[in-house]
Amino acid sequence: MKADERGWGAVPGTGPALQLVMAKGRAYNYKNVYVSIYESGSDDMSGVAISAFQQHLNELDVPHQVGIQREGRHRIDFLALLRNLALKPLYQSNQTYDWVVYLNDVYVRAVDVLTMIDTSKREDAHMACGVDFQLAKKGEITFYDIWVHIDLHGKHFRNRAPYVGHPQSWEKWTKLEPFQVFSCWGGVATIKAELFQKHGIRFRGGFPLECSASECELIGRDLWASNQSRIIVVPSVMSAYTHNDYVKLRLEMENEHGIGGQIRSAAKSPQEWTSVVFQMEAPGEVDCCSLDDMQQDMVDLSRCMKDRCKQVPGWSHRPCG
Repeated sequence: MKADERGWGAVPGTGPALQLVMAKGRAYNYKNVYVSIYESGSDDMSGVAISAFQQHLNELDVPHQVGIQREGRHRIDFLALLRNLALKPLYQSNQTYDWVVYLNDVYVRAVDVLTMIDTSKREDAHMACGVDFQLAKKGEITFYDIWVHIDLHGKHFRNRAPYVGHPQSWEKWTKLEPFQVFSCWGGVATIKAELFQKHGIRFRGGFPLECSASECELIGRDLWASNQSRIIVVPSVMSAYTHNDYVKLRLEMENEHGIGGQIRSAAKSPQEWTSVVFQMEAPGEVDCCSLDDMQQDMVDLSRCMKDRCKQVPGWSHRPCG
């Protein structure tokens, strides 16, 4: 990160978040970092971890905010509200920032997050995401976020390899090289701050008669509709939601064939990656897996429908539906 670049983080994952703050902030006396945390009423030890993290931020004199919000509305509207509340200081700031870094409650290496930021810069991406995994019942490592990850054919990713059905994208994945997608999240995401500060992009729930998709997918739809469609997945940035799953994930990556048959010898360093050739036109159709019931927590991926994508004159933030 150059001296004139600034990072803005909305980071629930306190372990990698602190490492990231230390790695990026130390060189510039922490003046180019802002940390925002919103905790949504967890019943585990999140509050204790956040309090300890806040003490570290105070000691480092890092500007930050910590908030707690309870649920009582549609899941997607609630999550969109939380993400916007976390970014509220950014929306109100006169300071210009370069990147928003979102970390879910995942285990991820800080160096991998830095790689994703550097990759975003090199590819001039509007948004970049990692890939998250979990252990299935039989101990098999499976891809987790198949609801939000959608490829350039408008299809959701898969739990098992090949994780993405778009052939060119899967070829890139096997080499751990970045590739373009329609939407993504994957536990870790970086987004150009100017999209929020200059272009007015916000997290949201679905409009009436629109697919009630995840707020993380809808922001991807809005980016395509506003011609900010350079959205990439960086498959080398891997995360998991428990320590045991992450240890298993890293051990699998040390095997000859890696995760999902990825040949380790084929993987290149980030400096050797082939540049992403971006597609500017959105897929003609996108699978809609809607979360319509206000009391529903999990989407039924067996009941997805085709959602035609189109540009609506005068309404830039609704490309599909």
